[in-house]
Amino acid sequence: MLLTLVAIEDRVFEGRQEVAKRDASWMGLASVGPHFVLCSGIGWYIGYKWVDPWFGTTGVFSIIFLVLGIIAGFLNLYREVVRLNKNEEIQDNDEQT
Repeated sequence: MLLTLVAIEDRVFEGRQEVAKRDASWMGLASVGPHFVLCSGIGWYIGYKWVDPWFGTTGVFSIIFLVLGIIAGFLNLYREVVRLNKNEEIQDNDEQT
């Protein structure tokens, strides 16, 4: 079977599109680590610098807001995993049809 140059270019282009879709979906997960750290740090900072001095406590609200930041980081992780799974299911359904 002889392939023309146009057919080869079409196959390469399709392959690049598939790789780009896969890489884009996994790049969302790469951002979860920094988001997790930032959510935790911002939560702690709010408790330590603003809420604790306002109420005159030492560390109580720092811990509470740190825990809230950790929960926010896990929520972000959960949302990214659900989005990734949904995209993979759509791609699998497209490949089967």
